[in-house]
Amino acid sequence: MKILGILLINFTFSSIGIIAVFRMKERETICDELILMARIIRTELSFSSSNYISILESLNRENALSHLSFLNSFNPESQEIITNLSNEENTRIEHIFSLLGTVDISSMNAELSAFEAYFDNRKEEYHQKLKSHSKLYVVSGFLGGAAVSILLM
Repeated sequence: MKILGILLINFTFSSIGIIAVFRMKERETICDELILMARIIRTELSFSSSNYISILESLNRENALSHLSFLNSFNPESQEIITNLSNEENTRIEHIFSLLGTVDISSMNAELSAFEAYFDNRKEEYHQKLKSHSKLYVVSGFLGGAAVSILLM
């Protein structure tokens, strides 16, 4: 019974490390989808003088934006966007949506280019962090579980 408890503690702590790795991977995926979202908005603006509502509808129809859950319940009045990214990154997303329909197409394209560059940079940072820290998180979780197990023995 004692061994089962020790294994359970190790599994729990290792799972915490694995969850941290998955959260980093999800952040990288969200950045990738935000870049795609900006490209879709740019396409919508360049080929048809789409209004705000039709752009949101086309974003909602896009299956490749599955991690951007805020698109499904986006309210233009409140414009509060919550993702698994930082507050600064969420503010940048809110800024893009606040500009939609309020500035001319060339200004919007410039903003979308800056938005894409920012999130491309953030995606690369998340990728590098994932590459360098993923094994560390899993091993730290395992060693933390082993340390707790030893202390409880």
